[in-house]
Amino acid sequence: MALRHGVACSTGIVVEGLTLRAGGAGDDLRALSIAADDSRQTVKSNDDLMERLMPGWKAYGEDLDARVAASSEAEAQRRDSKAAALLASEPKAELVEHWRQLGGDIPSPI
Repeated sequence: MALRHGVACSTGIVVEGLTLRAGGAGDDLRALSIAADDSRQTVKSNDDLMERLMPGWKAYGEDLDARVAASSEAEAQRRDSKAAALLASEPKAELVEHWRQLGGDIPSPI
């Protein structure tokens, strides 16, 4: 990411944090979705009572869970596409040279 979107400085290459963050954003969102689902499982212990009080509670919850999961996955895929586009761009020759001059290793393939 640094060789594609960074800025040379005296001791290395500086990369905007949001650019770096975009690299794993889809996986981060998926991890949050799993954590939220785990939390929801804890609350489901009350579903039988809620269903007796409000018929349709379980069906509504299942539908909502499915819509949230689909929306989260669509957003994670959008973020994955953005990250792939960032990584697909060509490394900047001046940054590659700068990194070499500082003694840095260049990954292969870049």
